[in-house]
Amino acid sequence: MTNFKRVIALLFLLAATYLPAFAGNPNRVGTAGANQLLIPVGSSGIAMGSSVIASTTGIEALYWNPAGLAGTSINSEAMFSTMSYIADINVANLAVTTKMGGLGSIGISLKSLSFGQIPLTTLDDPDGASGVSFSPTFLVAGVTYSRAMTDKIYFGVTTKVISERIQASSATGIGFDIGLQYVTPVGLRVGLAIKNLGTTMKYDGPEFETGTTFDDKGTGSEGLITRISSAAFDIPSSLELGLAYSTVFTENNYVTVAGNFQNNNFASDEYRVGLEYSFRRILFLRGGYNLYDGASDDYAFNGATFGAGFQYTLGGVNFGVDYAYRSAGVFSANQVLTVKLGF
Repeated sequence: MTNFKRVIALLFLLAATYLPAFAGNPNRVGTAGANQLLIPVGSSGIAMGSSVIASTTGIEALYWNPAGLAGTSINSEAMFSTMSYIADINVANLAVTTKMGGLGSIGISLKSLSFGQIPLTTLDDPDGASGVSFSPTFLVAGVTYSRAMTDKIYFGVTTKVISERIQASSATGIGFDIGLQYVTPVGLRVGLAIKNLGTTMKYDGPEFETGTTFDDKGTGSEGLITRISSAAFDIPSSLELGLAYSTVFTENNYVTVAGNFQNNNFASDEYRVGLEYSFRRILFLRGGYNLYDGASDDYAFNGATFGAGFQYTLGGVNFGVDYAYRSAGVFSANQVLTVKLGF
């Protein structure tokens, strides 16, 4: 236990150290890449305004806070989630988790973005009249390990491989999430997560090569190959701190209140609040609100979120369906459907 207390102290020290470096900076908006890492996963957390860094447990914690994976009594879970994102982009996520006894819990997840078919344009065909099209492939694969160090303290870490491919050009990177949850003696939950620490990414491939001819150089200048070197970019790191409290206000009626602060390295800071009401842990109603740097009009996801869910256990199998709605400014609202099975 002494060693783990040192780990906790180190995490909070890292948080204090990174806070100034991560300070929200609107001048850096758009300078990071791999922003698919910021697209949330899981209807219940999205419906609560993405404020669940301290309260999330089980399979949905793979995205929000890897420490929460160990905070569930379910031995194994599977989840599929689909989101209608902005600009006709669809996001699908598949995840599975299992407990390994006293060794902790492990989870695997895969997020995929679907852009549809995009007309191919070139210098010779800027209007895409050829009828040729392409579809980018953006994937994020993650492996999570989480462990309950005591009945009050949970720790987790996720390793992610980020892959982007546009035709024959591609970029790959590695990212890490580190999370901690602590349940205080009065039932208040505290969450901390440092997310998307990792390598830079850089596009490369045969499409960065072009044939060049220098007519004024004479014979032998034809057929020269020029290779363009693309600029490297960082992934969008962030630090999240959260609080949550759950209570039973009458028999069979449960309420959870949650709040988050997210300190972004490549954008302004975010503030999130959420509320969940549950009847007998079967029916759920959820709502939340996202506030981005004093309600900047430039951020699409300022505003309200809400959703509902159903969960029931039959024959030892826990079945759940959740829905979430998130406003998206000038875009059509995000709508998310999640199906979960637990054993």
